[in-house]
Amino acid sequence: MNSKNIYQLVSVVSDTFLLNLNFLLANLPLWFVMLLLPFSLEAIFFYYLALIFTGPSLVAILFVAGKWIREKSYFPIKDFWRSYRQNFWLSFFQWWLYLTIFTILFIDLFYMIERQNLLLFGIISLLFFFCVMMYLVGNVVLGRFEVGGKTLVKMGLYCCFHSFKELFFAISAMVGFIALSYIQPGIAFLMGFSIVAYAMMYYLTPMLIRLEKEFTS
Repeated sequence: MNSKNIYQLVSVVSDTFLLNLNFLLANLPLWFVMLLLPFSLEAIFFYYLALIFTGPSLVAILFVAGKWIREKSYFPIKDFWRSYRQNFWLSFFQWWLYLTIFTILFIDLFYMIERQNLLLFGIISLLFFFCVMMYLVGNVVLGRFEVGGKTLVKMGLYCCFHSFKELFFAISAMVGFIALSYIQPGIAFLMGFSIVAYAMMYYLTPMLIRLEKEFTS
């Protein structure tokens, strides 16, 4: 390995770490709640409040990851906070809406398990998965295009039926990361969030290309 390759490797690792650090700083209230309160149904309201302002940072980290995949270069600090500011209000309201839906569905799932109602549990689980796909599309689209709320909904519905495979792989990467975080939480706080963002944008790049052709032609 020559000096150029070593420099490129160090640059990628440091940029990934910096992007991850910015994401962590943008979500300090959530980490404080996680340290103070173990996740449970009784503590779900506190987690809801801590998660309210997470939306803009989720869009920002996907924006930077997408830029790296397209251009192979980015400025982790500058690009992250630029996207955070530019997409703040729309990403905030989108996340607040879906966070409320996720919270309600999660509580419903908990009670369906207690009552051993497998039919309703299955229906609510499918609805939960559909909402996750819709929100994921909204985040990725906001990180790539300048669109309004109605266009986000249209693109979300379109992708759920035409890009299911890509969305499934992206969600699988996210679920795998959540599982790994419980086993090795240190990995997530070093570079994990950035790596998952790269993986998700890599899987969803073909979907974004189709969206650009479909909605701009």
